[in-house]
Amino acid sequence: MVEAKGNGKNYIAGIAAGDTATLEEIYRKYHQVILHLVKTHGGSADDARDVFQEGILFIYQKSKEPDFQLRHSFLSYFYVVCKNIWSNHYRRKYNEELSLNVAIIETEEAGLMEDILLNEQYRLYRKHFRKLGKDCQKVLEMYFDKVSMAEIARRMGFASEGYAKKRKFKCKEKLIQLIKADPSFKELKHKEE
Repeated sequence: MVEAKGNGKNYIAGIAAGDTATLEEIYRKYHQVILHLVKTHGGSADDARDVFQEGILFIYQKSKEPDFQLRHSFLSYFYVVCKNIWSNHYRRKYNEELSLNVAIIETEEAGLMEDILLNEQYRLYRKHFRKLGKDCQKVLEMYFDKVSMAEIARRMGFASEGYAKKRKFKCKEKLIQLIKADPSFKELKHKEE
């Protein structure tokens, strides 16, 4: 078994051992992610609690298999497990047949993992982008939309194109600092490796 990535904790071993502290930490760190997943796909808080518990049970059962290896971060794996569990529950409500597709979970589906990683990165970016001042947000939005520095200076009422470049640089640096200071940034870096 490979040690789970994520702040150096071995969540898989903790789940396999029924370690209460590990389970509480997993709940504290990831409950909101699963709640958001379920609620944005038509479920309730009760549904999310059930999905979370079934996800832990699924991982517990997988951890007992001698050849089980965690090839991605714990969060990525747990998210995919819970997403599949919720899909099954949701479709059963509407009498559609679907079984938990273990093959999707066990294979290294680069596209799926990339989507999860990109979604997490975008959420982190948006969270900190909103913390910037309104002027910084406007400057960066125009810059990301490929608006020229001269046009940014004109629209913002800056004295020169050079000043617009300086403001863009400072705003971008502030955004990068905010993102790098976020504890979840380190976890996302682990996922990329």
